[in-house]
Amino acid sequence: MIGEGDEDVFTADFGSTVVFNGQTFKGNKDAPSELIGGGNVVSTEHTLLVKSSDVASMKPGDNLTVDGAQFRCRSVRAIDDGAFSFVVMGKV
Repeated sequence: MIGEGDEDVFTADFGSTVVFNGQTFKGNKDAPSELIGGGNVVSTEHTLLVKSSDVASMKPGDNLTVDGAQFRCRSVRAIDDGAFSFVVMGKV
């Protein structure tokens, strides 16, 4: 079980390299999901699991790089006790 302050141990195995605001850190990027309306793909969302402290200043509209690809933040949502967050983003 991961205790408070052990977030770095958990993120050490994350596979994606994230760059935001000049800072490089690890994240876990999920496969993209598609929003479908009227039989057409309306939007594609990408979700990234990160330590909340790494994205504390991130807000919708901010740009970030994940594994060399450019994305724009749509939302940041803290999960559980707030140690980790989901960044919902769209490809730029």
